[in-house]
Amino acid sequence: MKLIEGGVVGRIAFNQADELLVIPVNYCYVNDLIVFRTAADSAVAQYDLAPIAFELDFVDEGLQDGWSVLVNGTVRPATGQEIQVALGRVEPWAGGTRETYIAIEPRRISGRRIRSW
Repeated sequence: MKLIEGGVVGRIAFNQADELLVIPVNYCYVNDLIVFRTAADSAVAQYDLAPIAFELDFVDEGLQDGWSVLVNGTVRPATGQEIQVALGRVEPWAGGTRETYIAIEPRRISGRRIRSW
């Protein structure tokens, strides 16, 4: 979780129309939840209480070193209190209106560190 707490951009993966969709999101870590913003009419905003994966990684090509964290959980709308804590902490880089706050409740967290030495 320390690696997730320090990040800004990760990827979410979820099913949409019988296909797996993977998209980058800006996020913040709030009270053991991963919170991000999206458009109200986005596919993930309609994906309430369904399985989702969140992935974050770091790669240093020069040192051939890195790590990856995978979170499997459930996605849902963020509560008012969660939104208040996240205000000013998660700013989407993508254009357009993204005022819908979404929370990922982690169920399982796994990771891997890659070292060349």
